[in-house]
Amino acid sequence: CAMSHLFGEMRQIGIVVRGVEAAIKHWVDVCGVGPWFYTEKLPVTSFGYSEQHFDGSHMSVALANSADVQLELIQQRRDTPSMDLDLLEAGHEGMQHWSSWPDDYDEKLQRALSNGYSIG
Repeated sequence: CAMSHLFGEMRQIGIVVRGVEAAIKHWVDVCGVGPWFYTEKLPVTSFGYSEQHFDGSHMSVALANSADVQLELIQQRRDTPSMDLDLLEAGHEGMQHWSSWPDDYDEKLQRALSNGYSIG
């Protein structure tokens, strides 16, 4: 479904992978998606997860668009606690999140929180 009743149109899919370079190659060679914009070390200066703050997070990120949807490949390179690491430690790779890009972000956030969502 391309539309969420709470958040609006789906604009991005975040995909956690163990090897971002191999994932880029797959998306280009098999799926025909590219070009990819890649940063080996996303400049994150402060990171919060589960009400804790961490310094020194290291993740590699690649972005490409397929029509109106942005794909984000994410490889976590340190053992900093995160939703990404939780997914990997559970034995999975794949979609970890999707997002919309609403103009009324604060309103959408409050509606999501009042519907039982929480901030990770």
